[in-house]
Amino acid sequence: MKESELIIENCAGDLPSCLEAERGGASRVELCAALSEGGTTPSYGTVATVLRCCHLPIIPIIRPRSGDFLYSGTEVDVMLEDIRALRRLGVAGFSLGALTPDGDLDDELCRRLIREAEGLPVTLHRAFDRAASLETALEQAVALGFTCILTSGGTPSAVASLDRIRHLVEQADGRISIMAGSGITADNARYVVRSTGVSAIHGTFARLRGSSMRHSSVAFPPSSSAQIPERDFRVTDAEAISSIRQSLLS
Repeated sequence: MKESELIIENCAGDLPSCLEAERGGASRVELCAALSEGGTTPSYGTVATVLRCCHLPIIPIIRPRSGDFLYSGTEVDVMLEDIRALRRLGVAGFSLGALTPDGDLDDELCRRLIREAEGLPVTLHRAFDRAASLETALEQAVALGFTCILTSGGTPSAVASLDRIRHLVEQADGRISIMAGSGITADNARYVVRSTGVSAIHGTFARLRGSSMRHSSVAFPPSSSAQIPERDFRVTDAEAISSIRQSLLS
């Protein structure tokens, strides 16, 4: 595959980020809420507004909460309802996953969720990286009908697991797309792609945007997980995505 054909997926948390992703030349958007907690299902209103205003393919994550990927019956009900509702809005696909207590992909639940997507492409998100065996999980994903696997190679950063990701690409052998994510920047994107042979890369590619508030009566601590000032927030940086595109073409 030519590097110019590589998919650049932006992980975005709001409409401004989606518009920045489009301006920067991203291929598609994984839309999430609560990015600082690894991403949870975005609201109906967020998805509807993004679909109305952004022209990129939008893939919402289906994740009812942060934490592990072992879900209760009521959480499964929520996931199925979210897929139905967002599918009717016209999303381009879904990003989801679930594990058993022993760390295998939950075949039964994943099959139910994929069936509810009614033929739309489904990415296996980073529940994959929490699996007991990535190689076994890959074979399960292929059999279940996932179209893509998002992975950092089972470690916090894809850059630290290039050999593992390359082995996963070789094992996949074109049966499923392997998308590298976590720690990818304009400085290392080309190296990651050439070292692994992945067909897609994923990231927030974000910058910190300071608050426009003039009033502040209470000194709040940084957000617990993001370690940024409480009033500030991150937004996708179109220039970062554009730089990644240029690095892949050079």
